[in-house]
Amino acid sequence: MKTAITKYVNRVETLFTDKVNQPFTILLFKKAVYLYIILNNMISLPIARQIWSSEANMIHYYPQDNLAIKLLNLLSRPEVNNYYWYFVIGQFICAALALFGYLKRLMGVLLYFISVNLYYNAGLMQNGGTNLLVITLFYMIFMNEAAGQQPNHRIRSFDITITNFAFFAAKMQVCLLYFVSAVYKLYGYHWMDGSALYYVLNIDEYSTNWIRKNIANADWLTIPVTYFTLAFQIVFPVTVWIKKLKPLTLWIGVAFHVLIIFMMGLTDFGLIMLIMYLLFANNVKSKMALNALKII
Repeated sequence: MKTAITKYVNRVETLFTDKVNQPFTILLFKKAVYLYIILNNMISLPIARQIWSSEANMIHYYPQDNLAIKLLNLLSRPEVNNYYWYFVIGQFICAALALFGYLKRLMGVLLYFISVNLYYNAGLMQNGGTNLLVITLFYMIFMNEAAGQQPNHRIRSFDITITNFAFFAAKMQVCLLYFVSAVYKLYGYHWMDGSALYYVLNIDEYSTNWIRKNIANADWLTIPVTYFTLAFQIVFPVTVWIKKLKPLTLWIGVAFHVLIIFMMGLTDFGLIMLIMYLLFANNVKSKMALNALKII
């Protein structure tokens, strides 16, 4: 028994410390995140004053005694808030430099710091996708797809280890999002009786006249889709790790989030989730995608 356990522990240790597990997948994912942040930043520029200035009607996460919270919540302080443009422009510059591979680790730290400050100062605009993105930006600080090229053996071993753990943690975060979402739905009456999608599609902000007229009231469609959504979120954290079921799981998820984008108008959430799916991409296919985009 001890021998079997020892062998298993050794395999796990080798998996995390021997080499960067999916360097091209990590690189593709990071590039996609940086590109999304740049595009989102550009969209926000015309309305930055309405979002982050002292005149904005936003819910702030007010400063606390905790030093870490204070540092990640500077924009909520009156003496700093007038300098919000430095954060907005800084986010764009850091994401652009990181996208093109300049000072990647430093830009990762700065991008996390700036993005969290912007996030905390615009609570009304945030959703589950934004929460996930902010958490993942922290993990990305420790992801170095080129860790295996470090000449110093000790530094290389340490860098590879934290890269693999950060990459694994980011994937687990996606699974955790689905799991928690499913658990909360199980306590929801409308999810259990199959009427949740009906009510969602009858909310003006998440629907259109055509959808309310042709889809929202079609019980033969909304009830099965409600139960399917719940089932998908329950099984995703399991099936995404099973080799034979992983492709089907991801393609169903892609279709699910594309529908969310076009039917419910939750574009930012849908795009962030599609980007998160890149964490589960095959390393060889990720390399092919990078080559096609002429990134490597």
